[in-house]
Amino acid sequence: MPHATAPRIFLSALALCTALASPASAWTHPDNSEGPDDNASLPNAWSVHDRERAQLGQVVDRLRKGDTNYAVLAQHLRLVLEDVGFATLTPAEQHYAYLLYGGTLFYSGQFDTARDPIRHASAMQDAGASDWEFRLRNALALKDYADAAEAATTLAQRWPARIATFDARIFTAILSETQSNPQTAPLAAQLQAALKAAHS
Repeated sequence: MPHATAPRIFLSALALCTALASPASAWTHPDNSEGPDDNASLPNAWSVHDRERAQLGQVVDRLRKGDTNYAVLAQHLRLVLEDVGFATLTPAEQHYAYLLYGGTLFYSGQFDTARDPIRHASAMQDAGASDWEFRLRNALALKDYADAAEAATTLAQRWPARIATFDARIFTAILSETQSNPQTAPLAAQLQAALKAAHS
């Protein structure tokens, strides 16, 4: 069922995408069964870059308007990433595409598929708190406590205010799971120190 607004984590990410949403990139078909991959109405004179940027902008616009058909949006974003024109986008635009693709996969319950784009986005130069928050949430959904510990540590070190938005029991669970395994115990120690510093 559609929501009035996108989830908070998406709002944070979409705030960075202002330049991509414009009247020129309006959704080609209001019906969600179709979307930005149908380019029949785009001017032939547009360059490959303009077309690719418009496709990404259309998805951004739909998310801003509260479209929660995340599985369909993820399909459109996958086409954006696979298009030959993706290489013409700026690094910041490419980052947004990976982040939003991973995010829509996450919200449609496709956690395994979301793992790679979310990890890729979090490793990019333009990565921010939203990348690592998605990474933490997706890792928890997959019960990948080692990756969850790394994501939580990064959030606590770089954006300590974001830690307060999570239930403290999440970090207790991550610490419990990682401390019990000698291979992940160092990650637990790093997370524990980061959380202590974030709350000091």
